Amino acid sequence: MYAMGTTQHTNGTQNIRAYTMLQLLLGNLGIAGGGVNALRGLVNVQGSTDMCLLFNILPGCLQSPVDADQTLAQFLERATPKSQDPKSVNWWKNYPKYMVSLLKAWYGEAAQKDNEFGYAWLPKRGGDYSHIPLFEAMYAGTIKGFFVMGQNPAVGGPNAGMERKALEKLDWMVVTELWETETAAFWKRPGASPKDIKTEVFLLPAASAIEKEGSVTNSGHWVQWRWKAVNPPGEAREDAWIVNQLMLRLRKRYAEKGGAAPDGLLKLAWDYGKERVDIHKVAKEVNGYAVADLMDDKGKVIAKAGDQMPSLVLLRDDGSTACGNWIYSGSYTGAGNMMARRNPVDRSGIGLHADWAWDWPVNRRILYNRASVHPVTGQPWNPKRAKAVDLRQRPRACLPVERILTAGLDAAAVAAGYAAAERPLPAST
Repeated sequence: MYAMGTTQHTNGTQNIRAYTMLQLLLGNLGIAGGGVNALRGLVNVQGSTDMCLLFNILPGCLQSPVDADQTLAQFLERATPKSQDPKSVNWWKNYPKYMVSLLKAWYGEAAQKDNEFGYAWLPKRGGDYSHIPLFEAMYAGTIKGFFVMGQNPAVGGPNAGMERKALEKLDWMVVTELWETETAAFWKRPGASPKDIKTEVFLLPAASAIEKEGSVTNSGHWVQWRWKAVNPPGEAREDAWIVNQLMLRLRKRYAEKGGAAPDGLLKLAWDYGKERVDIHKVAKEVNGYAVADLMDDKGKVIAKAGDQMPSLVLLRDDGSTACGNWIYSGSYTGAGNMMARRNPVDRSGIGLHADWAWDWPVNRRILYNRASVHPVTGQPWNPKRAKAVDLRQRPRACLPVERILTAGLDAAAVAAGYAAAERPLPAST
């Protein structure tokens, strides 16, 4: 295990590569209890990345389109990997299913096959929009407004002095925080001249983690539901409320007065509530649902329109499924909120706890890979370590990912299997 002292370092990348090489030499990759594990500084760092915190990805680590991807067909041709190995599972060949299902979740009825499911409404990036280039653009006066949520760049950026000066070039800045951070108060820092700074700053009081409901995802991909303990004080509001209000008011203004690229905003399927955001509705959309009845190869209905997706293996690229994040499909099924499960029993004997919360993908607690077995025979390099898991006790939590996903190609079997295997929620949840 390693923590931020290793990564936030001049040689951070090399440090992690060295750890990985050491684990490879010791034979500790691809086996139960092995691997290189990060201890993040925050409980939801993984979750924020899963939900496209970074500029170059969409939810589920799908690539964000670039200028050259003018059509959905062009985008999928570039983004979908192809394998020449007949033995390769190449699970990313399902890229079109995940992308089309995402577009259906975002644009709903407006996303149809004849308009490429609304792909044209997505912004296409033409450059590097990561942290440093953004502040360079602010400093140059190209970016006029800045919305800050969940960060404090005035002290956390790689060149804090330059970044504070860049904030002076903005027309406006909105900060949502629990208190006034150095970023929110940059204009009154020592040495600054407030009368010469034109930036108009708005500080919106936010709710803390115990003052809102929702999920967090740790480095092991465990997606755990949290309940609100107390209401936020005063005028403080949940992040979801702030984002929802911003969207509703922007949409109203666009509808009344128009604006640049209106379809990307006006055609969004956005109906999570007004005064109160239904966070469970958001979570269900992230999980995914059937837009139309889903049939197997024999014409048998395996999911009815409106049903929650039991697993990512049922997602399709014809517009019959919607899913806000394919890797989270299975987290909120017809059986209920899997993220809210709190059964501490460990049937594996090695600490998997497969009925505590939910783990992506498909509740896998261990992702074995070919590093742990002979490339031809499939036999484990270390039989003693391989026997640490009794597959008869909890096969769904322990099978190698290649076998799980390959088996998942039989969609009807998967649908039936998941319906039978998912345990009901405890009465307390």
